[in-house]
Amino acid sequence: MEATLHALAGLLLKSTGTIILLIAVYIYLRITFFSPLDRILAQRKEMTSGARAAAEAGLKRAEDRAALYEAKIHEARAKVLTEQEEQRRRWLADQATQIQAARAKAEDLVRRNREEILEEAKKAEWDLARESETLADQISRTILQRGLS
Repeated sequence: MEATLHALAGLLLKSTGTIILLIAVYIYLRITFFSPLDRILAQRKEMTSGARAAAEAGLKRAEDRAALYEAKIHEARAKVLTEQEEQRRRWLADQATQIQAARAKAEDLVRRNREEILEEAKKAEWDLARESETLADQISRTILQRGLS
């Protein structure tokens, strides 16, 4: 067993340079390659996170603006509908007023025409009464003249 340990100690002594060289290469690679690479990856991660955060904030602002625009559009539509309804009511009221005025005119015209017709009927009745008296007188005279002759 002692020979094995001795052989191992010799191997360890011969490989000491290789081990030191490997450690030096590891430190060199760590300093020159991996540290800058880690720094660049960390920066990239920060930039990506920042860009994502900025994109999320932009998306949130866009959603807020869209909601605000939707609210304004809804409000404008409601206002337009209210104005249209008010205009319709005014038109209906104006139309009702015009209808009432036309109805009153027509009723007045009908009343005046009835009065004229009644006056004409009374006049015609009076004329007929006068003519009937005149005719009755003429008939009586004619009959009396025939009877006397």
